Amino acid sequence: MEQVRTAEDARALAAMLDLLPDRVAHYRRRDMRILYVNEAQASYSGTTREDMVGRSVAEYLDDATLAQLQRDLAAMHPGAPIGRYLHHRNGRWTEWVEQLISGPEGDEIIAIGRDVTAHRAERARREESETRFEQVMLAAPIGMILVDLDGRIKQVNPALCQLLDWRADDLVGRSVFAITHRDHRRSDAAYALRVRSGEIGADTPLVTRYLRGDGEAVWCESRLSLIRDEHGTPREVVAQIIDVSAQRERERFLEQQAVMERQVSARLRELDELKDTFLAAVSHEL
Repeated sequence: MEQVRTAEDARALAAMLDLLPDRVAHYRRRDMRILYVNEAQASYSGTTREDMVGRSVAEYLDDATLAQLQRDLAAMHPGAPIGRYLHHRNGRWTEWVEQLISGPEGDEIIAIGRDVTAHRAERARREESETRFEQVMLAAPIGMILVDLDGRIKQVNPALCQLLDWRADDLVGRSVFAITHRDHRRSDAAYALRVRSGEIGADTPLVTRYLRGDGEAVWCESRLSLIRDEHGTPREVVAQIIDVSAQRERERFLEQQAVMERQVSARLRELDELKDTFLAAVSHEL
């Protein structure tokens, strides 16, 4: 009765394993003879379970992968029973996790393989994108700064260091508000929150004053953009920064000129009114 129950349990387990998208294999450690594979593994190998069972795992691996697996198996022991390795075949990458267990004829291995091709491609794409971003930052003629969502500076480019007269090592790791003029810190923080929430983007510039390395303030225009991860969650903020001190100085000069013109116009109106009053009085006396 116990044997019947065990056989039924084994069939039920095999049926469940056949439903998994991951590949499962069971083999002896000493000679790597296959004891069981699920349907996903047999299909991936382009054969049947009946054909694979009894054969060696080595028949399905290239030399480099086999050598890595043999090193992992040699290093596995009851105190460290799990090994990992990558297998590449027909353009697909599989990450295998090997678990050491005890069997009736010695140590056995339960191996579970997961297709990580898409994950590796996404990681490669992300690394390539990050490399291009770093190259753009280095070559950009305008200041660029990368900060985390807490405002901590992660990266700056040479153009920004030249603009603010800071060394990159002195900026990275500091809060961006540490180099922001105190009169703008509250409004800049509110602006950053609106960018983080997606309420505004790079088309809404921030005009503020940053502190140079010598303590002088410089007017700058910043355009902030969110960098999101693969799930669309905001991860970092990148800002493009240009010096607008000359523009601000011209605007201030024009404002002063406009004030002076209004004052002169008002004075001229007063003189006209005095003239009219004087002429009216003289005419009355005559």
